[in-house]
Amino acid sequence: MEYYIGNSNADGPSLYHYGVPGMKWGVRKKRPTSSKVSTGKKLFAKKTTPSQATKKAFNGEKKDISKATDDELNAYLKRMQLEKQVLIMQKEMTALTASAPKKVSAGKRFIKAAWNDIAYPSIKQGVTEAGKELIKKSLTEAINKQIAKRAASS
Repeated sequence: MEYYIGNSNADGPSLYHYGVPGMKWGVRKKRPTSSKVSTGKKLFAKKTTPSQATKKAFNGEKKDISKATDDELNAYLKRMQLEKQVLIMQKEMTALTASAPKKVSAGKRFIKAAWNDIAYPSIKQGVTEAGKELIKKSLTEAINKQIAKRAASS
């Protein structure tokens, strides 16, 4: 990649880059694949091959249960039990992750603590006192008006 610094602008020097020679827009280089490079962790250490009974049980054909062999039924039952266990485990894991406390940054903890300990109680107390003063003032004015009205009428 080549970079150039030009002084042709009125704004001062600017940096130009003209890319890789032969590069085309929207085309990515294919990365070499090697058998030595691992694409990720394997889920199971040993790859199991399905037995003939399992292949027969899951070949997509609908069979009459009474005509299935014991091996086919056992393979099908084992598969259904495993699927059920997986669904139960997934529900448990989502319940655990939902109830787990979330990580909160130190700044957010500080702001929340400052709000709960200082700001909210102060605002609440201020509003309460302002409300009391407003009620007291309006009642005093109403009483004074009644007194003035009675004094004027007598």
